[in-house]
Amino acid sequence: MKQKFHIQKNHQKNELVIQEYAVIQSDLRKRVNTMIQEEDFALLCEQTYDIRNLKSSISEGRMVFISELRTQNFFPIGLYIEKIADKIAEMLAVNGDQSTVLIFDDLDYFSINQEKAEIIEPADEAKLDDDEEIDELLEEDDKLSEESASV
Repeated sequence: MKQKFHIQKNHQKNELVIQEYAVIQSDLRKRVNTMIQEEDFALLCEQTYDIRNLKSSISEGRMVFISELRTQNFFPIGLYIEKIADKIAEMLAVNGDQSTVLIFDDLDYFSINQEKAEIIEPADEAKLDDDEEIDELLEEDDKLSEESASV
């Protein structure tokens, strides 16, 4: 899915508006021209923030700032919200009205992370079938529980 985030800072009103758009049409592959057009994006969410609150949350740390940006209706994935937060922090550091657009494509994200994916080997079934080993672990756990209960 392709997503677009239009971020607009209105210094006069002391507010920042984020509009989240996405391409949600499934028939794009059937078109002669497969280039994404502006009209292909549909507005999903519009969120308005008080600039003073955002600046305050920035001073409290990155995670607090990201938590301030995320709402019940606006909750981009981690990679996207980090880039959005970075861009907003840049915008808030400068006085005056500003506007920017960030565009993300999930395919880019997944292709990058697919190369980094770790291959997990299947568990050794012989270890799983060893009842004695499991019983010993359970007995040790019971002893630890009894010791901590008596303390």
